Amino acid sequence: MLGRLVPIVSQPTPTEWFIAFRAETTSFWVRFLTFGHWKHVACFGYVPGADVWVFFEPGLNAIALRVVPDGAADGEISEMIDGATVVKLTSPVVRVGRRWRPLFLCTVAVAQLTGARSCALRPDRFLADCLAEGAILVARP
Repeated sequence: MLGRLVPIVSQPTPTEWFIAFRAETTSFWVRFLTFGHWKHVACFGYVPGADVWVFFEPGLNAIALRVVPDGAADGEISEMIDGATVVKLTSPVVRVGRRWRPLFLCTVAVAQLTGARSCALRPDRFLADCLAEGAILVARP
């Protein structure tokens, strides 16, 4: 048995994403090569029709994608926002046009998932792009 089945919903992805910007990372190469204060980006969002939270953590070697029921998500949310600056971005339902996504970096992956209007390679620039698009700062370390 695979567990509880999630019902088919009309809006299967979050419409509001929480994007966490972290100054620390476990990767030596990321610390060494990423200029600026922020070193890593991850995100999470709530899917109301399915009553679940989606957590997305891109990495150099793998992507951590977790879907957690609403009642069990507090620990995951705390882990995601601990020590991070967090912005809330309202995602468009349909994004018209194409954006150049040159590499699969954390910034590019999160921008692609959330629909953020950014081609930033560095987290500092991505944060500035999110705020310029109307994201709201909701937490600071």
